[in-house]
Amino acid sequence: LAPLNMSSAEHRFIQNPKGVQTYKGGSTVDNSLCYNYAISPACNYLVNFIPKNIAPNSLTVAGLVCNVLAFFLAVHYLDLGQRFPHDYKEPNAWVFLAIAFLMFVYMMLDNLDGKQARRTGSSSPLGELMDHGCDAITVSIASMTTGMVIGASPWGAFAIFAFGVFPFYLAHWEEYFTHSLVLGVITGPTEAEVGAIIACFISYFLGRGFWQDIVLEASSIPSSLLPYLPSWAMVLFPMDRTTVGVCFAVSLTTYGTITTLYSGCSKAFKQGVSLADAFMQLIPFCVFVVSGGVWLYTCPELFLEHPHFVATAYGFVFAYLVCRCIVQRICSEPYAIFYRILLPMVAAAVNSAYSYATNSPLYIPQYSMLMLVWSTSFFFWGHFATNVVMEICEHLNIQPFSLDYLKQRQQTQQQKKTK
Repeated sequence: LAPLNMSSAEHRFIQNPKGVQTYKGGSTVDNSLCYNYAISPACNYLVNFIPKNIAPNSLTVAGLVCNVLAFFLAVHYLDLGQRFPHDYKEPNAWVFLAIAFLMFVYMMLDNLDGKQARRTGSSSPLGELMDHGCDAITVSIASMTTGMVIGASPWGAFAIFAFGVFPFYLAHWEEYFTHSLVLGVITGPTEAEVGAIIACFISYFLGRGFWQDIVLEASSIPSSLLPYLPSWAMVLFPMDRTTVGVCFAVSLTTYGTITTLYSGCSKAFKQGVSLADAFMQLIPFCVFVVSGGVWLYTCPELFLEHPHFVATAYGFVFAYLVCRCIVQRICSEPYAIFYRILLPMVAAAVNSAYSYATNSPLYIPQYSMLMLVWSTSFFFWGHFATNVVMEICEHLNIQPFSLDYLKQRQQTQQQKKTK
């Protein structure tokens, strides 16, 4: 296979080719206990059984495929928002084991790809982009899959996704300044993946009714604490195990968000970057969060009727923003403060908010707007991902899913030595 050629491309996403050619690679500091004492040692052993002609990017994409299959299994056999009695017998209990297996394979492949790259000497900016880009897509589909596994409400599943995007994006925002991705002890992706797998086994053995058992009533809260609780918090009672789990996950991600934001600002300040410039770089993400939040707040029934379409549409936009952030870091390019992929979501928010505020008919029906946002976000993400991969391959003279170019380089070097 010859290296991909983009000489005829009309639009290039990489504006600084020298940046990608001189990129030395970022570092990842994973403080996760699960990763350091279980997953990483296991992958160090397993990578020796992978043929050296298997490209690391093939492992990355295979892992994403596993997560997509798990998502489709959950959509087909499970559902969001259903209530189950405690002794409910799952008619398709095997689905939980299948989803757990697919999630486990994804987790292992997500760690094996980097080890395979170092083992074969094929580490590249492309591998870094594809690794984190696939992880960004996983944030949305894995959140919804986990929500269906534990019988969560649509809002519960969306809360897992919504509070997962903050620490994920901010970690890459921080990496833009430091070229080092730092993951927490218990707030990293490994713990989330292990938690989702454990949830699958609990649902298999005990059924989804287990998650919906009430474990905390409002009456059990000490009266001395009631004045300090916000009014919205009382809506969560009575709490079942699903709500407790979601609240716990939200608490962890909120902590991770705050610490990452503080760390990113501190490191940007040390490098002479003003806080104004640092926060300016968060504008695209803030536009995504605000417009997406306004749209759901003013039309919650749209998400309740089509949760999977809404979550995946948001997921495509989020993955696009993350990948843009990574490319700008790799290529030493300045941040952009707005992207065209955000326009349909902003339009959807304005369309819905105006109707909500004025109690007037919608200019565009909500379902039509959802299909517009979903299709455009998928197109923008797919177009960007495809073209950036091709551009990086052209600039580095590599192939995305083959290591044949390494043999060609070795042959060329040997020929030069003989001359």
